[in-house]
Amino acid sequence: EAGMFFRRGRPSLRALLCLVLFWSAPMFPAKGMAADPDVIPSPSNYGGAGLLDTRTARFFPDGYLVLSTSFTQPDDRYAITFQALPWAELTFRYAITRAIFDTGVPLHDRSFDMKFRLSHESEYLPELALGFQDILGTGVYSGEYLVGSKRWGPIDFTLGLGWGRLGSRGTFQNPFGLVSSSFLTRINNVGLGGVPLFTSYFHGPDVGLFGGIEYNTPIENL
Repeated sequence: EAGMFFRRGRPSLRALLCLVLFWSAPMFPAKGMAADPDVIPSPSNYGGAGLLDTRTARFFPDGYLVLSTSFTQPDDRYAITFQALPWAELTFRYAITRAIFDTGVPLHDRSFDMKFRLSHESEYLPELALGFQDILGTGVYSGEYLVGSKRWGPIDFTLGLGWGRLGSRGTFQNPFGLVSSSFLTRINNVGLGGVPLFTSYFHGPDVGLFGGIEYNTPIENL
């Protein structure tokens, strides 16, 4: 599996490549294009279905409970993900973050994520999901995303848009800024947390473009 973010400044070629890969699937025979219910997605480094530090539109089977850990400098993350409903994924995360402040003292952070399925994958359309990250925590990891995943044979393509933490490597300006200039400012609460940051959702000067590819080997149980 692989996931990546795209930086502002040279997004054109990489974004175009991802879009071509993402939407090329309907050009091929329909056999095997829909999501295989027997393929269980991988957890991301944040917990929840994803690829490394990116998210996908995939969901675990209904009722699944997933325990995951990630040790990637400068953060250690421990997550519990519960597939509460076929269309709703909940993740509780505990993280030791060492790069937020300049004091040299790590931040012990607790956060809560939610992801909702917007549509199932069809022959011509990807599976779509809307997610909210760190909605009740300190705001250190807070971010929102809209993501789609499309399978072509053993390869699953993902492309998404991220705000907040997921848009920190901004690819282009927040389009909601055209509706109101207030969307270009994001306030994150880095206090004790526990309060939803409704006024920060989909806010921020930039939006990040992220994508990833996951390959399921033909070797059973590998």
